[in-house]
Amino acid sequence: MDTAQIVYLVIIIICVIFLVGLIVLFFVWGPGSKKIDKQMEKDQEIIKNEHVVLINDMQSKYGDITKEIYFGSIIGQFFPGKCGQNYIFIFEKNKTIVIYGTPYNFKEIIGYKLSDNNDIIAMSSVQKSSTGSVIGRTIVGGVLGGGIGAVIGGTTATKNTITTSNAQHSYTFSIILNSLSTPNLEINLKDIKIVNEINALLSVIIERNRLVQQ
Repeated sequence: MDTAQIVYLVIIIICVIFLVGLIVLFFVWGPGSKKIDKQMEKDQEIIKNEHVVLINDMQSKYGDITKEIYFGSIIGQFFPGKCGQNYIFIFEKNKTIVIYGTPYNFKEIIGYKLSDNNDIIAMSSVQKSSTGSVIGRTIVGGVLGGGIGAVIGGTTATKNTITTSNAQHSYTFSIILNSLSTPNLEINLKDIKIVNEINALLSVIIERNRLVQQ
């Protein structure tokens, strides 16, 4: 490649970079940016209204909300029509939990399994042991402080916490329902804080179901 060809190639690259810069500036500071901002504001207003309607409707049926957990992606919160789909709502007085917009009575939840990258790290179900004080059986995988660990409803356990290292994890809750048509409900998660929150929540519900059966 001679000098003239090199110069020509450099000029083309500079022109392409310049055009890309103009396009970016158009969407960041130009009319395109304003249109995007207006649409986002409009969508956010729709989402707020949808959420208010959803909350009012559920509270009219089940009473005051005890707890609300959002487990979807951050991006998912910016799209109208998705309100309530990635939420868990708890109505303690009515003993109702709403998952993916569907209500379930506490007694319908008879167990759950928590997996990480398809490896089971915890299981719990409503059943009595010889001691009469265990929430079913618990399976624990990994090593606390090294990989992943779980302590859920064991005979000597006092915590309901999943600990994790900096490794990449993909958690899945498989909630067992007392239903032949829909016996299993899955929730996929990445955030360990939400995993711990849902883990503790399900443990409390299952423990209360166990106490009712005594």
